[in-house]
Amino acid sequence: MSLKDSLRRCLEKHPVIELSPELACQMRLAAGLRNRIAQGYSTVDHDRLKEEFQSGAKALRQFLNIAAEAVGL
Repeated sequence: MSLKDSLRRCLEKHPVIELSPELACQMRLAAGLRNRIAQGYSTVDHDRLKEEFQSGAKALRQFLNIAAEAVGL
């Protein structure tokens, strides 16, 4: 199972952490970015990579803030 699928299933199983559809989509895209980097695809567009990384980092920060609130941190 890919990281992308694992993330999707985790977010679906734990509705305590409510995400907007947009944030859930951004998290899935960030997981896809990780897979492209990890696979070492030689045709990675560095400008696209930078843009997707910044978007993914922003989504991750949003997710972590929501998760921290959900558990009372």
